[in-house]
Amino acid sequence: MGLLDLKKAQARKTVALQRRDCKTYEDAYAYFQYNVDQWKKYEDVSEIPIFNRKTDKDGNVLEIYLELSLHQMPLYWDIEPVLDSHGNQVMKTIKKWDGDALVKNYEAPDFKGKPMYPISDEEEGWNIIQNLAAQEDADFRTVLTRAAKAMCEIEEELQEINIYAEHLYEESEWSEKYGKWDEQDAGTKQSKQKQQKKSQFKQTARRRLGYQRATDKGTKLV
Repeated sequence: MGLLDLKKAQARKTVALQRRDCKTYEDAYAYFQYNVDQWKKYEDVSEIPIFNRKTDKDGNVLEIYLELSLHQMPLYWDIEPVLDSHGNQVMKTIKKWDGDALVKNYEAPDFKGKPMYPISDEEEGWNIIQNLAAQEDADFRTVLTRAAKAMCEIEEELQEINIYAEHLYEESEWSEKYGKWDEQDAGTKQSKQKQQKKSQFKQTARRRLGYQRATDKGTKLV
């Protein structure tokens, strides 16, 4: 018998840490609370990445807004329907690429998102955020529930956008220069130039498919 009892050997325990997909209110709220805990590490409240400042030409702050996101998706504090000149709800047509042409997928009411919540200063905004994380709020639940639903819709959007963007790319001269959509053109990775071209085709696909989102500043691609 040797010096070791090899039966005592154990395998490492691997803990899988997965990012919450935020497709339910519960997951979205837990994700928000996690972020708040991370923001508490900032010594200077003004440096927390939740503030949007409007300044004049001299750099003086005119207005401060509280802005949040859910996995890089802007969080809308409220939404309002987009109306035509007669006051009727505008419907947007969502299309899809069927392999030969763009065809109508469905129609949906068009809404304007409002991601900017005005505050007097950063301290007020930070207090609001901490209070929302400490105790569930009915209005904030509405905000996060709507956002979680949007996360589910965006997953389908991205799939349709990528399908059409790949088609547009493959039909262009850039396919010959950089190779097919999924091919590497810089060793074991894709070059920045190819990634930029792919991003441009995704933006074009998003626009043509009807996935623009309206904001107070006009149509915004998010």
